[in-house]
Amino acid sequence: MTDLDPETKARIEAEERYRAKVRADALPIGAWVGAISGLVLAVAPFLPAFGIQPFGTVNFLIGNNAGGKEMIGVGVIVFLLALFPATRVGNIFTGFLSFVFTLYLIFGTGWSSFLQTNPQYGWVALLVGGIGAMTAGVLSAKSE
Repeated sequence: MTDLDPETKARIEAEERYRAKVRADALPIGAWVGAISGLVLAVAPFLPAFGIQPFGTVNFLIGNNAGGKEMIGVGVIVFLLALFPATRVGNIFTGFLSFVFTLYLIFGTGWSSFLQTNPQYGWVALLVGGIGAMTAGVLSAKSE
């Protein structure tokens, strides 16, 4: 840059300042992982969890004790906490709670017997969302 005219140097420096500002304003990877995990957790209760013959596939919103409505709430909370930088430390706690709640849905509600007979992809979405929320909390805490 030594043999450039002053106007070109000024444009290059302005471009470098702009790029640095854009990088600083971008969401960190933990926030992205948290937001995507929150969306997955909020959508997972609507996905087929297992099949029961002759009824077909069943999701987590069936019955009063299925836990689907609560998982939608957890997903929304994980999504919102991932987007607000002041609460990123709380994402570890929220991610851990969402993962524990996912395990509770699988093993604590009696659905695990149905999971052994005819599992569907709703379970995978719950596990991926729970693990992703926990990972987002760890990544967000490391970036602070």
